[in-house]
Amino acid sequence: MADELYAGTSGSGSRAGIWSVKVLINSVDWTARVVGDIRIDAEESSARIAELTVRPLSGAAFAIADWVGKPVRIDVCNLASGSPTDIARLFSGLIDTPTLDLDLRSIKLLCTDNLQSQLDALDAAAIDALIPTAYYSPAVFDDAAGGWRRAQDRLSTIPYALDLNASGAFRLVAWQPAAQADLLFTASHLLDSSVQ
Repeated sequence: MADELYAGTSGSGSRAGIWSVKVLINSVDWTARVVGDIRIDAEESSARIAELTVRPLSGAAFAIADWVGKPVRIDVCNLASGSPTDIARLFSGLIDTPTLDLDLRSIKLLCTDNLQSQLDALDAAAIDALIPTAYYSPAVFDDAAGGWRRAQDRLSTIPYALDLNASGAFRLVAWQPAAQADLLFTASHLLDSSVQ
């Protein structure tokens, strides 16, 4: 998607390109406390999911239940110059399921962008405004249906998907391919004459 393109980095001066992430949990920078990989899954018409593991500060007291519902933001940035530049959002959402691992002294976080709940919080007029070209008939669909169900009914009449972008804003995406690709790979992008 055009709103999810990230600037490439070839480094600065003699320095190689360096990518890093920045993780904020409840507006606190947890980047240095992230352990292992961060996985983000984004599928059409589905909630965006992020999985990551953090290690709390030694001796810190906390309750696992207190983590539920805390906001999470994950950004990618270019560190080739030594300080973060070209910061781009990868994920915005909430912690859904925190899991404590006593052996590794870490907390695994399963996070969601909360797509379904955000749609359920909208009234019929707001849903209709998000999907303006769709057809709707109370003779075919349940007129009392709201939120997620109403959005799915309207989407069933047009070739579009509705989801949230990485920043958490609603977007309507056409199934038809764009006239011009967001990314174009040429022979100059290939290494050792191989696309692998």
